[in-house]
Amino acid sequence: MVFSGDITDAPAEKGGATEAFWFGENIKDDMGAIDLNNYTASWYESGKESQVPFKLIIGNADSDQFSRDYLLNCHKAALNVQNTIEGVEEFLGFLESDIDGKKTFWFAKSRMGDSIVSRYNEHKEAAVEATRTSFRSCLKLRDILERAGAVFEKGEQDDWDIDLSLDKVTKDTFITMFKKNN
Repeated sequence: MVFSGDITDAPAEKGGATEAFWFGENIKDDMGAIDLNNYTASWYESGKESQVPFKLIIGNADSDQFSRDYLLNCHKAALNVQNTIEGVEEFLGFLESDIDGKKTFWFAKSRMGDSIVSRYNEHKEAAVEATRTSFRSCLKLRDILERAGAVFEKGEQDDWDIDLSLDKVTKDTFITMFKKNN
């Protein structure tokens, strides 16, 4: 894993900051929590929580592509989410690596603490393990539908009219499913 380091002074008028993590193929069968810290001085000076904008960009790069240019331009961005952080710490989600090294980011925005510095202690480790266990025990939509009496006429490898695989679903998938045919 490569981490660019905490950027603690990044005024918005100067363009803010970019922090980056790179997780290589050698990280396998593991899960970690991804936190965001707010070092904005206005929060401390006012004593009140304020909203500070940020972008969460998830990209895909091989180790030889990971460079300053990639960080600034992110040529292979898979996702770019604009959001805000309130307070000094925000939990963004989990990064999971399966036994083959394939990475999945699970969004779970919440607050797991109120420290300006993220800590990976026994409480966070327990939260990560509990979440990992719950992900492993989730029912698949196919199982739920079968339990409700659905009969599938095609096999899992066959082409379907609608593919609800996580890597195929878009924001329009469900709208299209329920849209009346003209």
